[in-house]
Amino acid sequence: MRSLLERGNMWTIVMGALAGLLGASYLGIKYWMPWLIYDLQFLWVILNGYLIPMTSDIKNRKLTIDRVEETVQRYPNKPMLVYGNTTFTYSECNAFANKVASTALSLGLKRGDVVAIILANEPDFVWTMIGLQKIGVQMAFINYNLRNESLVHVIKIAEPKMIFVSREKEIQRPVTDIHQALTGIPVYHFGEADDPNFLPLDPILEKSSEQNVGEDIRKQIRMTDNSLYIYTSGTTGATMVLKKKFSASNFIKDCRENKVTVVHYVGELFRYVSATPPNSSDTDHCIRCAFGNGLRIDVWKIMLERFKIPHIYEFYAATEMPVGLANISNTVGSVGRMSPLLKLTLPCEFVLYDEENENVVRTKEGLCMLAPLESPGLLLIKLDEKRRMTFEGYKGKESERKKKLVYNVLRQGDCYINTGDALTRDKNYFVYFADRLGDTFRWKGENVSTTEVANIFMELDILSDVCVYGVRIGDNEGKGGMAAISLKNQPEDLSLNTEQLLNIAQHCKKHLPSYARPRFIRVVKEFIYTSTFKQSKLKLKEEGYNLAEVASPVYYLDCKENTYTEMTPDVERDITSGTVKM
Repeated sequence: MRSLLERGNMWTIVMGALAGLLGASYLGIKYWMPWLIYDLQFLWVILNGYLIPMTSDIKNRKLTIDRVEETVQRYPNKPMLVYGNTTFTYSECNAFANKVASTALSLGLKRGDVVAIILANEPDFVWTMIGLQKIGVQMAFINYNLRNESLVHVIKIAEPKMIFVSREKEIQRPVTDIHQALTGIPVYHFGEADDPNFLPLDPILEKSSEQNVGEDIRKQIRMTDNSLYIYTSGTTGATMVLKKKFSASNFIKDCRENKVTVVHYVGELFRYVSATPPNSSDTDHCIRCAFGNGLRIDVWKIMLERFKIPHIYEFYAATEMPVGLANISNTVGSVGRMSPLLKLTLPCEFVLYDEENENVVRTKEGLCMLAPLESPGLLLIKLDEKRRMTFEGYKGKESERKKKLVYNVLRQGDCYINTGDALTRDKNYFVYFADRLGDTFRWKGENVSTTEVANIFMELDILSDVCVYGVRIGDNEGKGGMAAISLKNQPEDLSLNTEQLLNIAQHCKKHLPSYARPRFIRVVKEFIYTSTFKQSKLKLKEEGYNLAEVASPVYYLDCKENTYTEMTPDVERDITSGTVKM
């Protein structure tokens, strides 16, 4: 009996010790490494949802388009696309895509060729994208807001064999304007067109086959070919709802009527929705999550609290970058995490950046200075070919690719990609977007190149120099453009007359998309230059359109009158408060 008691006591002690050890371990993780559990969960999501399927596809040589066709076979009668009052099943969308593929082959297109696509939110976009993937034709998606030289540039840099343009007349017109500059590049249009030089696609599509293309064509396509790969409705059996025009007031109603469960957003979209008057039906929807980027913290809270969207997945990524970040924990404002453990899977650094000289800050040894927690730092991603962490750069712009590389970051000879973005990490290693650095800024969900805008401005004969930069405008998302200019014949009061203002506005409207037109202009007596002979933008950015800080008149873009108008203190207040829309 005593032996049994002793044995029982021994097991009690052992179990107590194990319980204590586990409890201590849990408390240790909770208080010393609270991020570990999240990191393991995140790694599991990436492994199970991305790496394992991708590895399997590579091993079995399965393309994304193969997955699309498998889904069509699995759900032939399931709605794939809802557009207005029209619903297209997976089988119908695939039939249209096959017609596009057959048409493209009849036009002489083959694997590796490029087609410039100028389409809006319309069904033609969906099956054109799928159809061209079926035969290995690359797609260059062209922003239909571009005009004149900017539009010519982005088309020519892609070196397309031909152009497919929308059936929408307002999208066709800018292409008509530049048609003479596109010598040798035929333009095919959906629907009808006013331009006699355009070639119709519809008659060819009507006669084309609805059957999947032959295996002999598919076998030519390689997973390493340049193309567009999308892991969305084509692989999950979901239904995509497409709207021609976005309506903030009808957003929840549209989601409710179409039983939308997942929303893909850019920050501007939800800002407009949050600005609508509260309604008793704000929570009457089926949305279970939203994913996207650029969502402001105050808007995020409104979407969670007022509209009761349970989960928001904010991410950070760039088209040309090999990786990105994602926030799966619903932490408000965060774009993801970068803890010591996650840095082992994604080698990157957050370094200090000198905005005045537009360059990284270095130590006396020539290495980059790391940004501490709670401080913004420029995100650099390490290149590593063994881990397929490569940077292909920009088509036809090797010089631009080299500009994005930063050497000697942590040690001599290493190489990182400059993302151009400043991000801040908190004490728990959650990452928050801080600002876009360098020669671009973001406005209305679009990237604006200050260099391109400056080049357009310098076409004006009255200018001797110009400096373009982004400024904060009240509660608006991103930054609006502002141009500081110097004139060849400059008045002492640094003013512009009515004719000059109108000419600048008309020139910008003709040559720039609406989002790239500067919202403000001012005249400066002379520019300040950095030690590397670049225009210093820091002081100009700090002054912005603040009349109390700017020594010369500031002119704002009056969208109703299509000209620039001198800003008064009252107008400045109304712009900042949002009463005057920019």
